[in-house]
Amino acid sequence: MLKIYKLYKLLDGAERKKVMFLLFLVLVMALLDVLGVASILPFIAVLSDPAIIYRNSFLSNFYNHFGFVSEISFLFFFRNNDFLYSKCIYGF
Repeated sequence: MLKIYKLYKLLDGAERKKVMFLLFLVLVMALLDVLGVASILPFIAVLSDPAIIYRNSFLSNFYNHFGFVSEISFLFFFRNNDFLYSKCIYGF
């Protein structure tokens, strides 16, 4: 930790701001990576147990509203629309 502080002290004001901004961007990128990985989990849950479609109120309403004729067609739809995964299972 002391070495990082020494390196930080070597930078002038503008460089310090750039380093802090870069660290902020790295943090944002890490959070987006976590969300990307987490968006796969709901699809796998529905794929492994299609009965979740009927137990989950959001999925059930979505399934009935759009008139899917089979669980397979529903799974193909969700495979191509990963932004809905998190909303369905995790409520994001």
